[in-house]
Amino acid sequence: MHSRKVSHTASPEPTSATGDSAVGSVAARAVSKPSQATSKTYGDWPHGDRAGKNRDLQASFAVPSSLAGPHVIDSTYAPKIEFTLPADKTFMEAVRYTATGVQPSGAIGLGWSAVPRATGYSIAVMAPERMGDDSANIVMWTSAERPATFVMMEDLTPAEANRLIGLKAVLPPTTTTCTIPAEVVKATKGKLKGKPQPDVNLRDTENVPLSEDVETYFKREVLPHALDAWIDHEKTKVGYEIPFNRHFYVFKPPRPLAEIDADLKQVTDRILTMLGGLSR
Repeated sequence: MHSRKVSHTASPEPTSATGDSAVGSVAARAVSKPSQATSKTYGDWPHGDRAGKNRDLQASFAVPSSLAGPHVIDSTYAPKIEFTLPADKTFMEAVRYTATGVQPSGAIGLGWSAVPRATGYSIAVMAPERMGDDSANIVMWTSAERPATFVMMEDLTPAEANRLIGLKAVLPPTTTTCTIPAEVVKATKGKLKGKPQPDVNLRDTENVPLSEDVETYFKREVLPHALDAWIDHEKTKVGYEIPFNRHFYVFKPPRPLAEIDADLKQVTDRILTMLGGLSR
């Protein structure tokens, strides 16, 4: 199951779901996973390591990476496990937004590129009516057509995803657009700006040559290293940069080492003379 949460979210007016006898919220049936309580041979690696012996063994993966191919799991308490993953059992591509604009009605229209192998999508929004006020109401909205339905997308089987799609709780994989109602935007007093909210600590700038297309440069130089990055066109500026040091700096070679040593000796001698006068 592939999902993407939109930061700052909210909840639709109750609408009836079609194709099901019961109308109301639904819950996802998550996969039953093994645990220490249910399996004598269960083990976590490197997570769940209370002694902290494996804390430096966590792995990170460059973009793009693949899980396809042979794998070996070896340990001191379980038999060796060897298996091979096919090409379609690997990391999924990130969701890339193609449209995040405010419509004349005040609603926010979202669009995204279809993700290969995705079994469904769920958009969720959550934001307080007033920022910085712990007593403020929280406005919530999801792309589900059922009221009060928030679907956690992790660890769902394809069959469960299809069930949720049939219940109008999850968008089908063929859907690539969604609209956040104007009422939700108004209730959050404009905190939803029609685009994902950036992490200011990750903000960066790029100097793109005038002769090169910005989108082409962005896909080649930025996206391979930051899959969820996007261009804030409101901050894009066109102009010229004159690197003064590169064009006007005149290199001056340092003085000869013997000359520098002579100056240092004079300074040292003067200091010693002053110290000798203080000791008399």
